[in-house]
Amino acid sequence: MPARDLKTWFDRLQLTSHQKEIAKRILIEINNRLDTLLKVGLGYLTMNRVANTLSGGESQRIQLTRSLGSNLTNSFIYWMSHQ
Repeated sequence: MPARDLKTWFDRLQLTSHQKEIAKRILIEINNRLDTLLKVGLGYLTMNRVANTLSGGESQRIQLTRSLGSNLTNSFIYWMSHQ
C-alpha cells in the first residue's frame, strides 16, 4: 500500500475510546511519519519497498524524514532559537 493510501486508512480508522487510549502514542508516531513522507513527496512509496531498490534521492528524502522525526530536530530548533 502506498504511504498516501495508508495515511488515508489511518485517518479513517475508527476505534473505541479504550482502543484510542491504548494506541494513542503509536498512532501519533505513525501519523507523524506518514505526514512527513507525504511532505517530502514520497507518498507513492509502498510499505513493502525494499531499501536497496530506492533511488539516491528517495533514500536522501527518507533520511530527511528520519531526521525531522527525531528528537534532534527539537534540539536544533531550541539551539537556533537561542542564538
